[in-house]
Amino acid sequence: MNLFERWVMDKPVKERQVKLTPEEYREILKGVEFISASLVNLNYNLNISSVDKPPTFSLEERPPSILSKKEGFISIIYPFHLSGNLAEEEIVKIEGRFVLEFSSKSDFSNKFFDIFKDVTLRIFTWPYLRELFASMATRSNFPPIILPLFKLIPPDKST
Repeated sequence: MNLFERWVMDKPVKERQVKLTPEEYREILKGVEFISASLVNLNYNLNISSVDKPPTFSLEERPPSILSKKEGFISIIYPFHLSGNLAEEEIVKIEGRFVLEFSSKSDFSNKFFDIFKDVTLRIFTWPYLRELFASMATRSNFPPIILPLFKLIPPDKST
């Protein structure tokens, strides 16, 4: 099962009405080029007095949305929220938004975007998030915040 098929199967039955086939999605994706990522908003809070061991981190990737669409170009807002907790206390919070720009040879339709935001967009954003979190921790003399590599791993067929 490829990533597209896995995305479809992870949706509740009533939401599985995909209007693009994997082949159609792949064909449109071939014409999509990444242009840039810009950090447009950042809020960073750190309670350094409470840090005696590394906190437990959770990353919430909020739903991306289309900022603007012009013929052949699209800008996407990608919000995120990372929190680090120790014994129920929030020690660190980093939240913000990236604007990602892409060019596309084909129409970047809503049905394409519905799949793109869940299946492909994270491939572009993950390195920026990893670098941002690591840099913020280093600059504030905080223990390193290292997100794992984002891997596209097929599901285990033995389960």
